[in-house]
Amino acid sequence: MIKKYSSFLISAIIVISLNVIILVLLIIFLLPFFFITEDEKVKKYIKNQFLAVDQSVNAATGGDMDETISSRLGKNYRGTLFERFVDWLFWEGHCEGAEEMDEGKDSILK
Repeated sequence: MIKKYSSFLISAIIVISLNVIILVLLIIFLLPFFFITEDEKVKKYIKNQFLAVDQSVNAATGGDMDETISSRLGKNYRGTLFERFVDWLFWEGHCEGAEEMDEGKDSILK
């Protein structure tokens, strides 16, 4: 059984690892510009980059490719340690407020 899914697990670990590296680079190089600039196009670009990483990690962990991790946590994992951690990281009720009811239908983990 493990041999059957080993290449899938390895590729998922690689994708998640690359996304973590991209996230760190975004935080280091782009996030400061978000607070410095007043140009709304630049701010929208930076938000879109973070959203892309968020959705990519969600897809790599079996979720819908167009849903954020927070939405998935709010709908499916309310009250879990990870959901409470994300709420603590952002603000209380973040995951519940981020729920996208029209997304998540293509999740492989139902």
